[in-house]
Amino acid sequence: MSPLVTGVAKLLTRNFSETRRRFVPAGGASSTPITASVVVAAGGGGGASAPSAAPPTGYSGGGGAGGLINQDYEFLVGTTYTITIGGGSAAGGTGNVSRIRDGGPTAPIVLTCNGGGSGGPAPGGNGGPGGSGGGGGNVSGSGGSGTSGQGNSGTPGGGAGGSKNPTGGFDATNYSPGSLTLSAGGGGGNVYGTVGAQGSPGAANTGNGGGGSRKNNSNPGINRSATTGGSGCIIIRYASPTALATGGTITSIDIDGTTYQLHNFTGSGTFAIN
Repeated sequence: MSPLVTGVAKLLTRNFSETRRRFVPAGGASSTPITASVVVAAGGGGGASAPSAAPPTGYSGGGGAGGLINQDYEFLVGTTYTITIGGGSAAGGTGNVSRIRDGGPTAPIVLTCNGGGSGGPAPGGNGGPGGSGGGGGNVSGSGGSGTSGQGNSGTPGGGAGGSKNPTGGFDATNYSPGSLTLSAGGGGGNVYGTVGAQGSPGAANTGNGGGGSRKNNSNPGINRSATTGGSGCIIIRYASPTALATGGTITSIDIDGTTYQLHNFTGSGTFAIN
């Protein structure tokens, strides 16, 4: 074959390949990667129980919030991503991990968050470490440590579990058709926390920590039991008038004139570009 013919053949092959890469099929399908904003929230830790005792020894720590990250990630065509949603812990336990894997159940982990730390039991128990740490039990229990970039430490002395932000949970209103707060710490037995009073369980699919117990034999009307942490969630958001992928519960929201698709995972599943 002459050099001229060979050159023309290579040019035609290259142009066809580039056209094929740029082509976006009709009907909401996409042949290109999707860069999405992702929220990963792990399961919340459980609040601690306390013995039946007069205060101050009857106040236990609240559970720490599940760790939370919010960052951009590029999802590739031809990959089915495995989504795992961490469950909330029983009272006094550590929440479970939420994660995204780049493929099947044993594929590399690309995004992950630690579960919330356990509340510290009274008297004097320390809160456990986690995405956010659990609150410490009264009188001398210290708060558990949080994971850098995911949450904060719990507070001591029958205090609340740690939250994503020092002042409370993560405002996820731009990732939900309605108002939504994720990864807030459970209320300690000695204080009201960012979720609520002592003994308030973390709501499902929020990553919120469970409230710690409050016991007082001389005034049983104020007693509260330790409660469970809330399960986590994963939300994938990208700008498009129509859904370009499958997985989770899909809804649309408008932000400043731009339409976004939301894929909200409240249970484990898969995510894949159409």
